[in-house]
Amino acid sequence: MASLSTLLLAEDTGSVLATSAIAGEGTQPSSAENARSKPGKLENGIEMAVVQQPIRSRVCGFSVTDRRPVLPPPVIKVNGFFAGENVGALIMMVSLWSPEGVKNVSYSARCNPPFEYKLKTMKTDTGLREYSVAPTNSYTKSLIMMGQLTSVGHSLLDLDGMEGLYFVFPEVAIRSAGQYRMRFDLYKMPSPMEASCGILASVFSNVFQAYPPREFPGIVEPTPLSRKFVKQGVDMRLKD
Repeated sequence: MASLSTLLLAEDTGSVLATSAIAGEGTQPSSAENARSKPGKLENGIEMAVVQQPIRSRVCGFSVTDRRPVLPPPVIKVNGFFAGENVGALIMMVSLWSPEGVKNVSYSARCNPPFEYKLKTMKTDTGLREYSVAPTNSYTKSLIMMGQLTSVGHSLLDLDGMEGLYFVFPEVAIRSAGQYRMRFDLYKMPSPMEASCGILASVFSNVFQAYPPREFPGIVEPTPLSRKFVKQGVDMRLKD
């Protein structure tokens, strides 16, 4: 399995991002914004689409019992893999971004750095550097996005009975009120003979709102897609 340092440093590799500019909860993008937000097929043949968008959440605390997941749970569909391919090596990671999709805000800037980077090797011919990365004592305190931040693929049937490869994030919580986007990055875990893993594809969610407790308008009713996936064994809490 790839190290934490490999996955983190993969953020620096190039990727094609699908974005949309949406202001406010539940606002639908214009036709022009829709055209920009639809992820096209990449050169590697992979397509990603957020088929269930996050809408809102209530801010949470540090305690596990105070996790208030973003609702509805984000669901990402991935196309471009064929029968017999090792999709079990695929992993998806989520991070928190500004509404414009230009700044990673998964960690608070008011805390000390969450990670410590140490240079391990540098290839003189290419200039590439390899770092070891370790969490600092400030890691937990600096987190704005908490919970289950990685997902593996599930082969599931959609509402039309069509099979597809889906990644679900049912336990993602936000600690600070505001408007955000989520960014989902798809990786393929390297084999022992491979040195690293880069981002295969990425996609942004629509803008969603994290509310303070007194302003939270209430939970979102479970969607038909969420109910369909739960019946197929996906671990997802449904609250009516």
